[in-house]
Amino acid sequence: INAEYGDFGLADLHKKYGRTIEAGMGDKSSIITMDFPIMKEVFLRRDDFPSGYYYKRAFNYLSGTTMFTSEDKEWSERHAVLLPLMNQTMLQKNTVMYSDFVNKCFAKFPMNKPFDLVPLVDALLFDFSGLAVLGLELNILENPNKSYKGIRLVDSIETLNKGMELRFFTPMWFWKLPMPAWRREAKVYNALGDLFVEAYQKYLETPHQDDQRTLVHQLLHTNKSDTESKHVHKYATTKDIFAETFSIFIGGHDSTLFTMLALIGEIAKNIDVQNKLLAEINELMNKTNGNIKYENIAELEYLDMVVKEITRMYSFATYVIRDAQRDMKIQNLQFRKGDQIYLNIHAYHHDPTIFPEPEKFLPERWANTNANTLTFGLGVRMCYGKKLAMIEIKLIVIKLLQEFNLKLSKPYQIQQKLGLHIDKLWIEVTPREINN
Repeated sequence: INAEYGDFGLADLHKKYGRTIEAGMGDKSSIITMDFPIMKEVFLRRDDFPSGYYYKRAFNYLSGTTMFTSEDKEWSERHAVLLPLMNQTMLQKNTVMYSDFVNKCFAKFPMNKPFDLVPLVDALLFDFSGLAVLGLELNILENPNKSYKGIRLVDSIETLNKGMELRFFTPMWFWKLPMPAWRREAKVYNALGDLFVEAYQKYLETPHQDDQRTLVHQLLHTNKSDTESKHVHKYATTKDIFAETFSIFIGGHDSTLFTMLALIGEIAKNIDVQNKLLAEINELMNKTNGNIKYENIAELEYLDMVVKEITRMYSFATYVIRDAQRDMKIQNLQFRKGDQIYLNIHAYHHDPTIFPEPEKFLPERWANTNANTLTFGLGVRMCYGKKLAMIEIKLIVIKLLQEFNLKLSKPYQIQQKLGLHIDKLWIEVTPREINN
């Protein structure tokens, strides 16, 4: 199927064979669906349909089990620890911290001439997420070539993603071969783990305040608490905590980067959308005396529609895989234990019966609709970092349009790798006050 249609082409596959397709041999099937009622129930029935086997093996190979790939009781225990940490106080503090990082990023913009936005936004997310999630001051914006133990930090996620992508599409016996990709992968992961432990030792040796802004420091304090509850997960070592928080860091970096770039690219192409967003932002600025806080971002209804539309058109994960844990029936579809189900998010997001003219960028479609986007999943296993990602994505647009006129300099391409990617985004910015 992938050879003939590719990930984007799976929507065409449904046109040929129907909304739900079953294929397989013997007593095991692979089921591909774009039917929302089925997709919704699979997402919500967490214990019946955990993450696909290869997801767990590919992502667990270096670090061991994390919340992202754990199941059943272990997932519930980890979730009970982590969920309260992503609280409003943390998000408020992170909004202020992220705003400072965005200002540093904007200071690197060349004025009135085309430049590639990708490396600057990549560095911005490294610096912010490195501090907010891992508690590491990476300073990639100031030093793009910063290295640790021979590893150029800005290249580390790409190296690990290449390893995971190779694992995802190859049999497990292949993973045991002495491949250069595995050696590079292990070297990067171990170096980042050592950097984390080194930073943690310094953290213990120095006075520290305002820890509530960083996820890892909250997790460290929670892990050391005196609670004896059998339902609270405990991490045995500092590197176990690194593995947990690093899975959040690496899992969110590329998806947030892509969504942010796709959003900025689309806004740069659509001047009407850009102007409408600016009017809404200015109205909120006047209302808040020029000080937009975390709780104010939700008031930007048109910005929310624009973000929903970009995640509909370009969901970073084009499909997700789940494994049936028992025989069952959903929406008259019979599942057998061991069946794999592919939830075709891209095809659902481009279903013209739900989203008319699906190839067009139409934020206004979200003004009066009961439809959903599935980019972040559904139910209790919805993306853990969604709220933090929304701060990153929305706040950079708010500040970008406040300060600059934005123009697309060259067409850009969206590529399919492990997720969707934009390698280059050439834009031109001019200070907004020049034209006022």
